[in-house]
Amino acid sequence: MVSLPNHGGEGGIRTLETVLPVYHISSVVLSATQPPLLAKRSIGYTSQLMKVETVYEAMGKMGRCTDAVLWLTGYQSAVKRFVQALHTETRGQLQSVLDVGCGTGAFTLEILRQFPDAHVWACDRDGAMLDRLEKKVNRRQWGNRVDLLESDIRKPIHRIRGKTFEAIITAGVLEHLDVESALPILSAYLEDGGHILNSSVRDTWIGRTVGKFYGGFKPYERRELQEAFEIQGFHLRESISMPPFIPASYKGAEIYRKNGNHHSV
Repeated sequence: MVSLPNHGGEGGIRTLETVLPVYHISSVVLSATQPPLLAKRSIGYTSQLMKVETVYEAMGKMGRCTDAVLWLTGYQSAVKRFVQALHTETRGQLQSVLDVGCGTGAFTLEILRQFPDAHVWACDRDGAMLDRLEKKVNRRQWGNRVDLLESDIRKPIHRIRGKTFEAIITAGVLEHLDVESALPILSAYLEDGGHILNSSVRDTWIGRTVGKFYGGFKPYERRELQEAFEIQGFHLRESISMPPFIPASYKGAEIYRKNGNHHSV
């Protein structure tokens, strides 16, 4: 693992996870040693992941354009609404949050706004996305409340090995993974009684259209996701939908609470 200084002078530690890679995304054939979460989602999983990499890297390089699209589609308003629901569920008491696939920081920043005592570990595999988030955080003088992790949740994140969080955010993440295999990994980073706020692309015609553009994934059905969470010892606390007349209605969110007697990584 390499520690990188923040460019803005203030702020949390920026780390780049470089040890013990689990797999190479450009591989044509997935080896038997790779995690099972890569195995089930589709027959053409490797090509799908490569498409996601290409689109995601392009979004990271566009920076401000990506943020503008999120605002114009109403996604920023959706994020605010989703986090407000988490605030109500937890009575505003969160202090440690892991934002998986944080992108340019829509959820990270909203968590920091609504939870003044929270510290966020923002994880993303795209350095350009983290660069954009780093500037936003330092501009708001929140650098001491954020740690940026340039890593992939599908690999061991050594900086947070053995650490657990009160809440985990997954927005646009589970669609690209086999959820039955991904959830145990996420659960290991979550305290007993902790919450996962999952914001997924809905299985609607708009959601399926978004999926075709963004790497060719097929959204999970809501019931399919709920059953997968329940198998891993979670129970649904709240489901939040957006009004159908805004573009961001293809996104929704669920808040799940973890039962006890689970082990950390």
